[in-house]
Amino acid sequence: MQVQQVLITPSTLQDASLWSPLYAFSPDLLLVFANRTILQDPSFLDYINRFSRHTTIVGGSSVGEIYKEGCTENHGILTAIKFERSQITSHTISLENQDSFEAGKQLGLAFQAQPPSHLFLLAPDHLTNGEAFVFGVQTALPNTTLMGGLVGDVVAPRIGLTLFNNQISQTNAVAVGFSGDLKVLYGAAGGWSRFGPARKVTSADARYLYTLNGEGALSLYKRYLGTYAAELPFSGLFFPLSLLNDQHEEVGIIRSVSDVDEEKDAIIMAGTVAGYSHVQMMCASTDALVTAIEHTCHQMAEEMPNTSSDCLGLMISCIGRKIVMGGRTEEEVEAMTNAFGQSHYYCGMHAFGEISPMRLDAKTADHSLFYNQTATIAFLHE
Repeated sequence: MQVQQVLITPSTLQDASLWSPLYAFSPDLLLVFANRTILQDPSFLDYINRFSRHTTIVGGSSVGEIYKEGCTENHGILTAIKFERSQITSHTISLENQDSFEAGKQLGLAFQAQPPSHLFLLAPDHLTNGEAFVFGVQTALPNTTLMGGLVGDVVAPRIGLTLFNNQISQTNAVAVGFSGDLKVLYGAAGGWSRFGPARKVTSADARYLYTLNGEGALSLYKRYLGTYAAELPFSGLFFPLSLLNDQHEEVGIIRSVSDVDEEKDAIIMAGTVAGYSHVQMMCASTDALVTAIEHTCHQMAEEMPNTSSDCLGLMISCIGRKIVMGGRTEEEVEAMTNAFGQSHYYCGMHAFGEISPMRLDAKTADHSLFYNQTATIAFLHE
């Protein structure tokens, strides 16, 4: 595996000297994480169209770009990859007026002729029930490991964009599958702490949480937030919910508050809550978030191979973590590069939902899940 990488800004987007080495490299895959200002610049697609038809191009709009030097905003990270012993396939599907589970299932079925070992996914947050979408893909591809996230925006209309070859869309999910000798190490880090009693979910429908212990969920949530309640839904990023089983044990999934419905006294979560029996409020310090990612990366580093080929660290971290961590956001990236080493390549973005396996221990990856408020890491090598 060989990798080349370029950082572009709105002012350097039309600098041909930045693009030329990527064309000459003739990659099999170009991963693009870029601010929507760059993606919507007419000259961007002009440069994208100059790649060979041999190159698969997949990416999306970011609300923060991740690369070796840390985190940035309003930039673009272009990562070109040439494989030696691995093969890729790619497909896209519209989520407009579609059930997320069915769309995910149909996208997965498109890969069934050659089921990949690993699948990277990006989907627009405003149209996607992340958990249902992931479940649909996993239903069609039960032996494929999933990674990726949901793209969106922090400013109105908060619509994310995906990129598939020379097509930019606000309705399509995109996916690239990897087969052959590509190996991937996975990790997912939280760092949030539970507080207060566990409460039974007595009424919920998909992402809508209506009642807890028979009481209006929003009214109860506001009591715990105190003065922060006036800043909802934004303040909900600081107080997500942990999903629990019947024994009040964590299942490893955190759900952020996406919006509130005052009329129905309901909380609208960033992913499905129906089907989980209990929830508990959470909070976090920046130190705890950093410690969690450090621990995960060091666990993963213990499994790193000895290889002479290039390696790529891919991080998808939640926009909620970015907001909570503020000026210390770059410490997540530092944890990854310190654990894996400065000689490798790194890319990624902040997203509105994360897709990754759950690591049960340092050696084991469970089935893939949809997360909020989580930093997910994939380390790719041949």
